[in-house]
Amino acid sequence: LRDDYGFDGVVMTDDLSGMASITDRMTPAQAATRALVAGVDMVLFADADVPALVDALAAAVADGRLTEARVDEAVGRTLALKGVDPCAVDPDR
Repeated sequence: LRDDYGFDGVVMTDDLSGMASITDRMTPAQAATRALVAGVDMVLFADADVPALVDALAAAVADGRLTEARVDEAVGRTLALKGVDPCAVDPDR
C-alpha cells in the first residue's frame, strides 16, 4: 500500500478479535505485532488484554522484530489523524 501506491495516511485494521482466520492461528499480541511490522498504524480489537498487547509490542521492539522508528511512524500518523502535533507529545508518556 505504501510502497506500491505511495499511500502515506493512517492504515488500520478491522476488529481482529472477531476474525477466526486470525484468532484461530495466533494470539491478539502476535496479530498486533505482525500488523505493526507489516505497516499498519492502528490495530483494532474489541476484546483484548491491552497490557498484554503493549508488553508484546515492547518485547518486539526489544528483540528487533519491530523498530522504534516504525512505532514512531505509527504513533505520528495516529496523532496527526487526531489533530495532535506529534512533536508536542512527551515521548516518555
